[in-house]
Amino acid sequence: MTSAMCAKCTEDEEIRVLSRSVGGRRRLMCCRCGYAWESGRSGPARRTGLSGLFGAA
Repeated sequence: MTSAMCAKCTEDEEIRVLSRSVGGRRRLMCCRCGYAWESGRSGPARRTGLSGLFGAA
């Protein structure tokens, strides 16, 4: 699992996984400030590389 960092307080050590979906998304919460967010895949596998950033040619 890749490490997560809180966008609000930049904490990266005390991140709790609240839930996981079948599609691979995770609901995360920062234990320091209480900020919560979703992370991970949604739907089909992500594209990687430049074609993922700019669309397939």
